[in-house]
Amino acid sequence: MDVASATAFERAVDGALDGQGGEFQLDFSALTFTDSTGVRSVMQAHNKVASLGSRMVILSPTAPVLRVLEFMGLDQVMDVRDDARR
Repeated sequence: MDVASATAFERAVDGALDGQGGEFQLDFSALTFTDSTGVRSVMQAHNKVASLGSRMVILSPTAPVLRVLEFMGLDQVMDVRDDARR
């Protein structure tokens, strides 16, 4: 996810949010790259979800994406897990 795809991600998140509480899951198993623009978009999504009283969960990030999330400390701010159900 980069400057070319972040806007589409943000629109997809906005479209998927229905204003209800609970858990909002994002499957990152096919995402192989993110830059600072992508990280910003993920943080904005996290903040929107939290403002609705929900919890955002990032499922199955690939190793490169997980490294970025960990480097930025986002794994300490949001729920990042390996989805064993795949």
